[in-house]
Order: sequence, then C-alpha cells, then structure tokens
Amino acid sequence: IDQWLNGTGTDWWTAKTMFDRPPSYKNKKGFLSGVPQEVLNVIANTEVKCGSQNVYCAPDSNHTKNSKYTLNRKFYLASEMEVFGTTIVDDGSKQFQLYIDATNADRIKYYNSSARGWWLRSPYSDALNERSVYSSGVVTNFNAYVGSGAVAACQIAKSSS
Repeated sequence: IDQWLNGTGTDWWTAKTMFDRPPSYKNKKGFLSGVPQEVLNVIANTEVKCGSQNVYCAPDSNHTKNSKYTLNRKFYLASEMEVFGTTIVDDGSKQFQLYIDATNADRIKYYNSSARGWWLRSPYSDALNERSVYSSGVVTNFNAYVGSGAVAACQIAKSSS
C-alpha cells in the first residue's frame, strides 16, 4: 500500500523482501497519478515514524526485530498510535490531534454509504496479522491477506506567505 500511495504509472511496485508477492492491483496506476498537481504542490514530505514487531522481521529487509525507523512520504497510512493513542508496537509517533478524545464513531470511514475497515501501518505482535480499524471504529488485527481500505494521511505544507 505504501508503494502504491506514493507511486505513479504502473511500475510503482517492487519486492522489498523475499516474501513479497505482487499485489492484485499491481497493474493499476499509483495513487499519485490521480492527484492533481496543484494538490501535490501543497502536500509536504513527511517524516513517517515506523516500528517493526518483536517476533519476526523479514531477513532481507532493512529492519531488525523491534526496531524503529523513518520513511519520507507524501502520503502514508496512519499508525495505531496516531489514531488510538496506544500501540502494541511502539514506533515513536504521537496521536493525531483529530483523534484525541475521539469515540469509535469518529474513526469510522465510509465508502458508498457503508462503514468499512481500514489498514494502519502498524504491525501486530506476530508475523501473520496487521493492525487496522474495524468498520465499527475499534482497533483490531486482520490477517495480512484480508482486504481492507486505505485511508491516506498527509501533511499540508505551511505557507510562506
């Protein structure tokens, strides 16, 4: 999802570990292809804090078990900490102002008038599951192969005028 969110054209995906397989949507254009240039001009590159879980990390990735690292992205998935203020895997991020004192209903996202689940970038404490927001707005974990929605987070650049 991270590669798709920050990709253009149809050549946005590359395997990062020996376990990676092409996503079913690999031949679709990256998300950035559909964002107007005037919008991209006001989106800041953001230092996104990430963490790996403590049970397993892919042997050919750049991260070790229970490590913290950062990525620079225009668009990214929010972390469990940024949405809920708590986390299983500490990545060093802080809760988004939008979600401080939020209720479960405040975290529900809709697509075609139906409440949908959405992925977080936070891993679960095992190698099979990922953290996500259930359609009711509660934090949950799903098997990594279960389909869910992507809610893009971004930071608007500060105006110099």
